[in-house]
Amino acid sequence: MEPELPPWDEALQALSKLPVEEWLSAGQVKRLYYTVSEIVKRYLTRRFEFPAVDQTSTEIVRELKSRKVAVSERFATFFLDADLVKYAKYLPAEPASVVNRARELVELTRPAPEPASPAVEAIK
Repeated sequence: MEPELPPWDEALQALSKLPVEEWLSAGQVKRLYYTVSEIVKRYLTRRFEFPAVDQTSTEIVRELKSRKVAVSERFATFFLDADLVKYAKYLPAEPASVVNRARELVELTRPAPEPASPAVEAIK
């Protein structure tokens, strides 16, 4: 069995596999936004260890703010836009941008790489 990917790698991989052009050419904007927001929710669930997949956008943002996640306002905007598409039939000017926005949020909240220990450096 393969080891589980870190949450950021899993999310970025899932985002890269989305058939964005296919869905958009078929007019499936809502499907795209729903899927991307679910990927982001799963990422948040794993990355910050709270049940984002079972929460509303408002609850997620409240949780992120309580944890002092630096880009919680950007998540708020992301989920608001996604909710408008999913529930209010809003059609954004550039629907494909949702994938890049999600990717950016993941990148902004992934932990900094661990500095190499002196022992590892000595081996090199």
